[in-house]
Amino acid sequence: MVRPGFHDHHVHLLAAAARRASVDVSAPVAATLPEVLGRIAAAARVAPAGAWIRAWGHDEALAADGLAPTAADLDRAAPAHPVVLHHRTGHLTVVNASARRALRERAPGAEIPADGVLIDAHRLLGHVPRLAPEALDAAAQALSEDMAAAGVTAVTDATSTNGRDELLRLAALVSAGRVRQRVGMFVSCLAIDELRAEGWRYGVVVGGVQVLHVKLVLTEASDPAQVRATVAACARRGWPVAMHAMDLVEVDTALDALEAVAPPPGTRHRIEHLSLSLDDQVRRLARLPVTVVTNPGFLGSRGAKYAQELSPDEQGWLYRVRSLLDAGIRVRAGSDAPVTDPDPLAAARCAVLRGDGERVLAAGEAVDARSALRLFAGASPRRGDTVVLSEDPARDAGALARARVLRTSIRGEQVFAASPHERQ
Repeated sequence: MVRPGFHDHHVHLLAAAARRASVDVSAPVAATLPEVLGRIAAAARVAPAGAWIRAWGHDEALAADGLAPTAADLDRAAPAHPVVLHHRTGHLTVVNASARRALRERAPGAEIPADGVLIDAHRLLGHVPRLAPEALDAAAQALSEDMAAAGVTAVTDATSTNGRDELLRLAALVSAGRVRQRVGMFVSCLAIDELRAEGWRYGVVVGGVQVLHVKLVLTEASDPAQVRATVAACARRGWPVAMHAMDLVEVDTALDALEAVAPPPGTRHRIEHLSLSLDDQVRRLARLPVTVVTNPGFLGSRGAKYAQELSPDEQGWLYRVRSLLDAGIRVRAGSDAPVTDPDPLAAARCAVLRGDGERVLAAGEAVDARSALRLFAGASPRRGDTVVLSEDPARDAGALARARVLRTSIRGEQVFAASPHERQ
């Protein structure tokens, strides 16, 4: 059957590409701490002395031994190399002593804990030397090919530090045909004036990349008054905001700001993730012109952790879909790649099952297959953006599990075709 292509509404393209050029220490490739360190040590043995080693994907919640690497562990595994180990969630990074010294030289005055554990230190980590352009280009192309094979025809890059350089980098990848999907990109609030100086405003398309919302990352420590002021400043300049809000306090802060500041005419604010939300917060959301972009795929990749650590009530607040739809809220979904793979069919199945197939997390939040697939719909149908599937995945959960992508086209051009073996 032929249907419109899928839109992954929350990815991190450059980070997902960089993951491919990093040492893979995710489970089950490296299921225990010794296996993680062994893979880093193996990379160090073939890397020139002093070369940076990037590793990605460890998550102690998914590890067989439940152990998290320390900076001392990384020192022992690669004593002659700066090592940067990115947690699978993308919010935690561990650096060894060599990397700490190098970062202090590159970012004088930066606070780097002695234990090497960095939380959401994206700007500091921007001082880590970038991958060689040819390596990143090749990785981005491989990522785009995999997304096409999953039926993805459009993506929204939700990186909070995007600015002029990142816009031009993504535009170069799109213009060169390395990334085939339609691309929209969030930007940092710090980049607004820089973009306006170039004549680039919300909604403009630069080199095939559309400039979208200002991305704001909220934490429990965020000052509500400052958040409201920032949202208002963005709105005055013509930009709606997309607020990263995961826990209940962050969601309250986001709601306070969105209730106080309307989006610019013709736009909608967004809330990204909405990992946990109470019934009252859902009611408040329903009164606002807002889109919620959630991550049902997390229920599959981290189902065991959620079942173990969250109470039944908390599981009902987790990555809601049914309650939001019933309240009339516009809901879309994203993979948060590289946190999970950009595979809409797999993520939609998680929204139907409310889990990983072995455990169910709050069955009342489950949706039918057709509703789950709509989470990956675009803002409007794009002519020529289609995916051919082996069967209609919207029929039921079984069809959703069996359906395979046979062909993907973007702008009328075929970008993926399954092999005869894959068609069987």
